[in-house]
Amino acid sequence: MLSVCIPAFNTNCGDLLEALHYQIRLLEDTVEVLLGDDCSTLFQNENKNKCDEFGFKYFNNSVNKGRIGTRLELAKKSAYDWILFLDADMLPVADNFIAKYCKNIAKDKHEVYVGGHCYKKNNSLLSLRQNYGNSREDVDYRLRNKNTYCHVFFGNIVIKKRLFNTIFSTYLDCSYGEDIYLSGMLRKLQVAVLHLNNKTLHLGIENNATFILKIEEAANTVAQLFRDNNIDKSQSKLVNYYHFLTRYKLTSTTYFALAVIHPILKKSLLWFANPLFFVDLFRLYHFMKHLRYGH
Repeated sequence: MLSVCIPAFNTNCGDLLEALHYQIRLLEDTVEVLLGDDCSTLFQNENKNKCDEFGFKYFNNSVNKGRIGTRLELAKKSAYDWILFLDADMLPVADNFIAKYCKNIAKDKHEVYVGGHCYKKNNSLLSLRQNYGNSREDVDYRLRNKNTYCHVFFGNIVIKKRLFNTIFSTYLDCSYGEDIYLSGMLRKLQVAVLHLNNKTLHLGIENNATFILKIEEAANTVAQLFRDNNIDKSQSKLVNYYHFLTRYKLTSTTYFALAVIHPILKKSLLWFANPLFFVDLFRLYHFMKHLRYGH
């Protein structure tokens, strides 16, 4: 009925695999678990041993294929028509996490189900990833359903395998930000999406420097998707801001102003992880830079 697919890179998935094993053994539905290791240098033995212990499938890429490449390989090796993609650093919040997805799949009224994710509330205030996640990504399912093509993340999503393969069979971009591409394609194809109250706890909190690099990569990806007409302003605040600036002929002035203050934005986010408004300005700068120069 359902294939749980976990792309992993240098992540110990022991707690996630144990949680899935505990939930699946209580179900009458048929659920398989596949873990695809993307040529890791860490935790290969630990993850393989856990998979062997629980009867889960495990494979290791001989070369690094990236996030989408590994997901495509997982989809290829999966047995069922529905795939639950879980990031390796996620952990189900509720004990009926898998059961809730199976219940909705059985209704077959939608092609995509998004569970959402959340973060611990007691981490350091100096963690940019923590602050951003709690403020921008932990969104109630009722609000998410008001704009179904926003807040679509690969970290915890159920999608029909046929649809996933259709969307990503020709996707070649390995940079960070494939979530926004998925969102754009779902909207373009007018796919039926339902957001559920079925969150996972995001445990993988990068340091500020790493997350800043990911913010930059994601802004570049959004710029490229916008250039290729794969997203619109309803799906991205960056595109919305850019349309506003273009309308009032403020793009050049804004870009050069952001270029001047860019070092201040970066240092503030790196050292203090605040204010989050600086994240928006930082993203807008790199979005506009990519549109101008292609890098």
